[in-house]
Amino acid sequence: MVVSLVAQPPVFLSNETHAAVTNCSLTLLANSTAIRTVWASVGAKYDMLYSRRAFVHWFVGEGMEEGEMTEARENLASIEADYREIGLPDGEVSGNASNKSDSVYKFRPQSQASGGGFCKFSDE
Repeated sequence: MVVSLVAQPPVFLSNETHAAVTNCSLTLLANSTAIRTVWASVGAKYDMLYSRRAFVHWFVGEGMEEGEMTEARENLASIEADYREIGLPDGEVSGNASNKSDSVYKFRPQSQASGGGFCKFSDE
């Protein structure tokens, strides 16, 4: 998980209304093994369509080789296997890995008087 705090306030368009505007913004980029079910669904649909050779002529007509289509499916299967290896089917983290996603993080903008313009991000 990547968390970024920016001391610059967010930019809003003039026609937008917001209840509270802080003096900084927060960005969160997270990854979850829950996406594994989506990859499995996409793979199953791909297999069904490819077994019927549906839409293959469009891709071949645009210059793609049929071997590239099977390679793409193998890549997707590899991604599915990686996510299966990382997490258990019920979404729990394997026994020896620590689970930091249960931590509660609180975002507190600092006042200008207390040291000026930066945001505090703590796990207290």
